[in-house]
Amino acid sequence: MRIIYHAKIYTFDARCPIVTALVIEGDRIVDTGDDFYILNRYSHHADLFDADGFTVIPGLADAHIHLEQYAFNLQKVDCDTPSRQDCLERIEKRAASTTPGTWILGH
Repeated sequence: MRIIYHAKIYTFDARCPIVTALVIEGDRIVDTGDDFYILNRYSHHADLFDADGFTVIPGLADAHIHLEQYAFNLQKVDCDTPSRQDCLERIEKRAASTTPGTWILGH
């Protein structure tokens, strides 16, 4: 269980549009309210996160890709490797199957 407190939390609930604390269990928000209520009720068995007055807007997620750029990147050598040697081996492998004089791009 986790508590976020000392925040400005927009709930999108007309009855209580802004609270200062919320309780998360697993992947669910199980309770909301002011700091006093939430901390007194749940803090004895929860991880506490002081939001330092920042704003929280639950439920917003941006899941999209730029398809054309993604497709171009699939043609490049993936240089995100644990070591420089691993990256050079990927480039060497691509060079072995690339026509001489053709650019090899990486990202």
